[in-house]
Amino acid sequence: MLTEQQGVDDRDAPARGALTVRAPADFDLHGLAGVRVVDGDDGDVAAVAAQLGPLPRHLDREPDIVIRFVDRIEHGSRLRYLGARDAGWTDEGFFVLRSRKQPVVVRLPMDRVGGTCEIVAERGVPAIPFLIAVLNLTVLGNGALPLHAAAFEIDGVGTLVTGWSKGGKTELLMAAVGAGARYIGDEWVYLTTDGTMRGIPEPIRLWDWHLDQLPSARGHLSVGDRVKLAGIPALGRVDRATHRRLRRFPPNRLLHRAMPILESQLHVDLPPERLFGPLGALIGSVDRILFTVSVPPATARTRGWRPPRWPGGWRHRSRTNGTTSCCSGTRRASQILTCATTTSKRSRHASATCSSGSSPVGRRGSSPIPTRSISPPCSRRSGPCCGDPRMTTVALIGADGAGKTTVARRLAELLPVPVRYLYMGVSADSSNVALPTTRIARRIKRALGAAPDTAGPPTHGARKPRSKSFLKRRVADGRAALRLGNRFAEEWYRQWLAWRWQRSGAVVVFDRHFFVDYHAYDLTGADRSWSQRLHGAVLGRLYPRPDLVVYLDAPGAVLLARKGEGSVEALERRRDEYRAIAPLVTAFVEVDATQPVEAVAAQVAAAIRDRLGRARPDG
Repeated sequence: MLTEQQGVDDRDAPARGALTVRAPADFDLHGLAGVRVVDGDDGDVAAVAAQLGPLPRHLDREPDIVIRFVDRIEHGSRLRYLGARDAGWTDEGFFVLRSRKQPVVVRLPMDRVGGTCEIVAERGVPAIPFLIAVLNLTVLGNGALPLHAAAFEIDGVGTLVTGWSKGGKTELLMAAVGAGARYIGDEWVYLTTDGTMRGIPEPIRLWDWHLDQLPSARGHLSVGDRVKLAGIPALGRVDRATHRRLRRFPPNRLLHRAMPILESQLHVDLPPERLFGPLGALIGSVDRILFTVSVPPATARTRGWRPPRWPGGWRHRSRTNGTTSCCSGTRRASQILTCATTTSKRSRHASATCSSGSSPVGRRGSSPIPTRSISPPCSRRSGPCCGDPRMTTVALIGADGAGKTTVARRLAELLPVPVRYLYMGVSADSSNVALPTTRIARRIKRALGAAPDTAGPPTHGARKPRSKSFLKRRVADGRAALRLGNRFAEEWYRQWLAWRWQRSGAVVVFDRHFFVDYHAYDLTGADRSWSQRLHGAVLGRLYPRPDLVVYLDAPGAVLLARKGEGSVEALERRRDEYRAIAPLVTAFVEVDATQPVEAVAAQVAAAIRDRLGRARPDG
């Protein structure tokens, strides 16, 4: 997109006398490049300092980059726009018109970038756009190499960690500093001809999955950052819980379309001095080079595996290249750090691969370093090593006596991923979790002599006739409203637990499911009360359904012999009701429950592995 606009005289407007202008402020990047801020007020100098970090403020030479602030930049020739007013150019210069999603006017000398140049910006900009890029080109022109990497020194060994974006550089740096390493740099490191590396203390970007694995870093967050990191996932859960039919309404449709943009903001930028304390000399020798990438685990490289959408996730396979030690991002940081710290300085050019169980070359005789293991990044919608990012909940359904609870308990031993068990049925006494209100109600009923509540879903039968007394009808409606309110709270509390366990990377196995148990009664039943109709509407339109439903089927006579409850006719009718769920869920698998429990559990585990994409290929 290119548009044109007629301008006025091409000259920089003089500074207004009403503003208090500071004296020039200098920044020295290890003698490789110097930056001077001219005619800026306190806010302008702070904006530049936030980008460059706490660099020395004294230059004993002429600066390489001058950033001059003015009240207004005017141009005499025609301004041609690039994009939707993101940038533009005239016959005299190139202009950037947007920084951090805010309109700005900054003139960049594109013909002089890499040498001595002057950047002109209007006062009040939140940040100088492309400042680090211009600085890197200037450093390159002065004879040093800018490298996208992180660097630290531990036990006297300088380690340079490089790789693709989201490959694990920041995770490895944070783990190393937690083990006692000295911070040198993150994001950009500058290599000089004398074999040293020098860092720039610019802010470190931490994503929400960094903070989940580094709880100590959360203490450095502001209130606004904490609200953002807690609010966006909450909105995401609301969006995923909203039925697709309800997304046609404007508020839900707007939230659904905005979620990808909101999820891309699940990060904070923290100055390194806030994370690591006072910074020492950001200089070290290049004794060890690590190349980190993120790869899918071997068991996930099967048909049907798809990498997570965001953030980053598994992207590249690891390779060993020449003198570079290549380490997979799926490996724990403690293993990589052992390789980095047990290598002698004299073997800085030795070739090695940090693989599990291998001995690092050039050992210095030191023991492995105790570190906090940092797991690789993983999608917000998936657990670690999950093949299908959406596959995280499995519901085992079937009549009483089918063996659901027994099979569910055995899945933790048969599946290669973490498994959490959650009862999602109507029996309060069979629940492994319950709200305090539910527990109190059960204790009161037991004290009054009620039998234990271990039954399954409700049974078909005629409704109890309503009393003709107005007062009794109102009392009955009030009790029904209280029961319904507690039922809603119980159902959504357990769903919240499932979401929480999903976020921790576990596959949640449901013993029964509310949607399945109540479908034939509160959703499609013929004679329903007002509370049943309301409950059915919420379950059918709002309540999330499991990603995989496994139906354990057995004839009614077998089920009656096992459990001794109900009748053969009622159990056969219940089998038909379970099969009617198949077209209403994403995936439905039927398993013969008349087999031995070991065979049933093995088939269920195979179905889950197939859904996860974790089954190993033949051969």
